[in-house]
Amino acid sequence: MNVNSIRVYQVDPSKNHDACMKELEKAGIYLVLDLPNPEYSIDRTNPHFDIEMSEKYLEKIKAFIKYKYFIGVIVGNEVTNDKETTPASAFVKSAVKYVKSYLKSVNTGVFVGYADNDDPFVRENMIKYFNCGNDAMARVDFYGINTYRWCGNNGNSQIAGYDDLLKPFKEYDIPVILTEYGCNIVRPRDFKEAIVVTNGEAENVLSGGFVYEYSQEDNNYGLVKLGPNGFGVSEVIDGDRLARVYATPSKSNIKMNSYDPELKHSECPEVSDNWRVAPIDVPIPNRALCDCMFESLECTLNPKNSHTDEAKKEVSSILQYQCGINECKDIATDTEKGNYGVFSMCSPIQRASYIMNSNYIKHGRQASMCSNDKLNSKIIQNPKIKIETCMTKTESEGGNESNENIKENRDNKENNDNNSSKEKKRSGSQKKRVGNLLVLKFSLFTIILLVF
Repeated sequence: MNVNSIRVYQVDPSKNHDACMKELEKAGIYLVLDLPNPEYSIDRTNPHFDIEMSEKYLEKIKAFIKYKYFIGVIVGNEVTNDKETTPASAFVKSAVKYVKSYLKSVNTGVFVGYADNDDPFVRENMIKYFNCGNDAMARVDFYGINTYRWCGNNGNSQIAGYDDLLKPFKEYDIPVILTEYGCNIVRPRDFKEAIVVTNGEAENVLSGGFVYEYSQEDNNYGLVKLGPNGFGVSEVIDGDRLARVYATPSKSNIKMNSYDPELKHSECPEVSDNWRVAPIDVPIPNRALCDCMFESLECTLNPKNSHTDEAKKEVSSILQYQCGINECKDIATDTEKGNYGVFSMCSPIQRASYIMNSNYIKHGRQASMCSNDKLNSKIIQNPKIKIETCMTKTESEGGNESNENIKENRDNKENNDNNSSKEKKRSGSQKKRVGNLLVLKFSLFTIILLVF
């Protein structure tokens, strides 16, 4: 099909992927991998990005980082999908910073992006938010849009709404790709929009796109139908038509020597009815801090499996009840005001234990205040660690593999705020990183999505 990149939503990081990645490399096909999975992803209605989720994200990266053709990750897919769920974007940005900090610590060129859902009420704020702020580690390397505006032979990009789609990116300083496209309302699909995406009037803005999707599922977006047990191709559906579009000779007049990285990152959107995220730095998970806090508690929850539906429901119930009768600022978040409790990025069990412990002490250490059979509550006599010790820990004292780099980035940010010459130096460094990604901009034109 003349493709050079695929987007993959789900993989099992515990498996060996050498054979698949070897075939992709032989074909010259790059991999962009989604990090969330159904169990570990940011819940748009009750958002958090905690230590457990962050470590699951890194598991996928570590499983693929050795492969030459592993080129990028997507930290969130349509997490905020309307104006009611904008607070969730703050935690996606925390994930961006966490992942980029780790990737920097292992000295890799893997890029980090986000995919939005093209919602008309929040899209412009989203576009700005993921590319704003002085901390380059909290800004995405590329921005993705899942869009199905162009259905059938709409004639041109203006009729299909692509002009409006791309307008906010005219002065954008990072690459933009369509992370999903290929409306199937009109069948068979003729993929006229693919010409615009890969070889037409949008090439000055877009860096390509992923057609949705490779294998036929119940939603009828498949390019091919797979054979029994997923082996082989039993039927080509829309794949041949897409291949013909991708084979169209390039009309591009863009030259690499015309690249001039003078654009600047975006201004953060202000809090409004349509955007409930304050423009401040969002903290990232810190395993050392959270574990220290847990070990300092006199009342803890210790379920055998904290990931069962029953355990999750009980933890949620504890948090809701306890935060209704006690002060929860240390584990709570308020994205609109920019408040993030010092332990708000800890695991649900750790946060529930923290507030139960506070209530236990508040009521004179009555045993009944530390009692929960479902989650195996336990009273600890004379914990070896004092909570004050945890509060003095720095992020570089163990815990996350990326903590040293995170501390370095924060220190750099503080210095940059007081030194304009250093800010110029930092901006230059970021331009170089954007430039490296834009080298790919001119090679990632024919892209398709594959799920395996």
